[in-house]
Amino acid sequence: NLTELYLRKNEIADIREVEHLQKLKHLSILWLCDNPCVGASASEYRTRTIAMLPSITKLDNVDVTDEERAQAVAQFKDLPAPSSTPSPSNFAGAITTGRPVAQPVTPKAPEPKAAHTPASANQ
Repeated sequence: NLTELYLRKNEIADIREVEHLQKLKHLSILWLCDNPCVGASASEYRTRTIAMLPSITKLDNVDVTDEERAQAVAQFKDLPAPSSTPSPSNFAGAITTGRPVAQPVTPKAPEPKAAHTPASANQ
């Protein structure tokens, strides 16, 4: 029954990741600004997001108008319907936890220690 979701500054690069939110039928307020997915065309980002999430009433603190919704549906009528099993992604993890998801880090092997040579051996 999540109704508000704040995902600002989460380094979400691909707007298609928003598809993972389609299962949140009660989601009405979404903040995605300050993510790379907004890109150079903020109006296309907004229209696409509204088309993917029909329950949204406010996006990035701006009310969604009936006109915007109609335009979004018309412009992006070929968007895929919500899937029952979205593919895993870091974004999906952020949705579950509500926090940014850390990228996996591969541990580095410890560097070999230099052999200790007594000072008298160098003379």
